[in-house]
Amino acid sequence: MTDTVRVGKVLTDLMQAGHTTALEQLPGVVAAHAETVGLHDVALFAVDLQQKVLRQLTGRGPDAGEGGTEVAVDGTLPGRAYQNVTIVSEPAPETAGGRCRWWVPVTDGVERLGIMRTDTAGRTDRAGKRSAIWPRWWRCCCSASGPSATRTPVSCAAGR
Repeated sequence: MTDTVRVGKVLTDLMQAGHTTALEQLPGVVAAHAETVGLHDVALFAVDLQQKVLRQLTGRGPDAGEGGTEVAVDGTLPGRAYQNVTIVSEPAPETAGGRCRWWVPVTDGVERLGIMRTDTAGRTDRAGKRSAIWPRWWRCCCSASGPSATRTPVSCAAGR
C-alpha cells in the first residue's frame, strides 16, 4: 500500500471514529491512528478562551486535561504554530532517538482550536527529501480549509 493510500485510509478511519468519540477518548484515538502512519508521541493541545495558554488534552479528569502540560501561546514554538497557523518543527528531546518534533495547528475552517504535537523518525526520507506526509495529513485532518502558501513545514534545526 502506498503512503498516500495508507494515510488516506487512516484519515478516513479517524474521521469516522471521531463522530462517536467523546472528548476523553480523543487523545487515545488520534494517537492510535497516527501511530500507524509513523507519527509518535502524539498529543493534542486546546487553546483557552483568552488564547493565552495551550492545554494538553489527556483524556483524564473533569476537563479531559488532568496531568497534562500547559504551554504559553506567546513566545513559544507551539504558540507560533498556533498563532501563524503554520507547521513548526524542532529536534525532539534527546530521549526520542533522533526524531523530529512537529507542532501542527488544528483548525475548524478559519477558527483556530489548538495544536497537535508529534514526533517523526526525522525530517527527511531515505532519499534525503522532506517527508510528504505532512501536507496530506494536515490538509485532511487538521485543517478543514486546506493548505496555503504560508503553511509549510519549517525544517528541524541545522545538523539534524
